[in-house]
Amino acid sequence: MLAIMSVGVRGAPIPTIPSTFVLPSSAADTSKPGFIWRISQVADVGNYVQNSIARAEAQLAGLLGDNLADPAASGIASGPASAPVPSSAPIEFVIPTVINLDKAGGSHGNITPDDQMPGAPGTDSKTDNQAAEILTWLDLPVGDISM
Repeated sequence: MLAIMSVGVRGAPIPTIPSTFVLPSSAADTSKPGFIWRISQVADVGNYVQNSIARAEAQLAGLLGDNLADPAASGIASGPASAPVPSSAPIEFVIPTVINLDKAGGSHGNITPDDQMPGAPGTDSKTDNQAAEILTWLDLPVGDISM
C-alpha cells in the first residue's frame, strides 16, 4: 500500500509517504486509540530561527539542551510522562481523545475548549521554546487520499 497525500496548498508538491512508513493494518494496536504527544522545551534555541521546522527537528532530536517540559503536567493526557532519558530527549504522553491544544489552556481559538498541552508549562514555569509532535496510526485505503 502506498499513500499519496495532498494538503491543499496550491503549487506545493504532493508528498508521498515513504514505503518504510507503510505497514499492514494488522500492525496497529487498536486497543490503544489516540495519539502520542512528544514535547520538548529548552532554555535557549541557539542560532536556530525561533519558529522553524529545522529548530523543532533539532530540539526533538535532543540537540538543543536539557528538556524542561514537565512530565507531571499531564493536561488532557491519560497520565504523567516519564522523565526524559537522556535529559535532552522529548517526553511522551498518551492523549486518548481529540486534540485541540493550547500552551495556556482555556478558550483562545474558534473551537473550544482549547485543552492544556501536556508538558506545559515547563519545570521553569514558562511556555517558550517548545517543540512538539503528534504521532498516531492512519488506516488508509490504497489509492489517492485528500485530506
